Amino acid sequence: MQLYRPLGFRATLGYLEAEAGRFQREESALLRALELVEASRAARQVAVRDYAARRLEAKKRGRRVPGAGEIDPNVQARFYWYGAPREAALFALWFWRERRPSELMPAELVECVEECLRATAGQRDALVGRIREVESRLQSWELLQVVRHVEVALGLWTDSGLIETGAVAIS
Repeated sequence: MQLYRPLGFRATLGYLEAEAGRFQREESALLRALELVEASRAARQVAVRDYAARRLEAKKRGRRVPGAGEIDPNVQARFYWYGAPREAALFALWFWRERRPSELMPAELVECVEECLRATAGQRDALVGRIREVESRLQSWELLQVVRHVEVALGLWTDSGLIETGAVAIS
């Protein structure tokens, strides 16, 4: 957990407990949590290897800089749970909302998180434009990470990267 914590350290632990059970007290829950982490990490490692192979081939062809839609999974791993991205992102948003005093956060971001947590499939499309607008005004890496969780929860990210362009990098 010190090295692989895609939702943040505490949120990752919380997600594992929600999915696997009380792993600090139950051996079977600990084994389930370990399986979840190992599966997500293994899927991420495949994405990293695939990315490295694509970049190597692109560099051989003279393309030294990644294309606009090409996302480095080493950066993506800071906010993306491979194997259950939407569920984990929704948990991370819930966790963020419960742990952060909303009066210290930008009101528009708090509203987007609230809407995302209760949105139906039809309402998600309307939220995409709004989160892009909020994102353009954010400077904090932590707040941009919350935006990424909203995007993953809305289905804008896949294991291979961003579906819709326009995101600000959070490297």
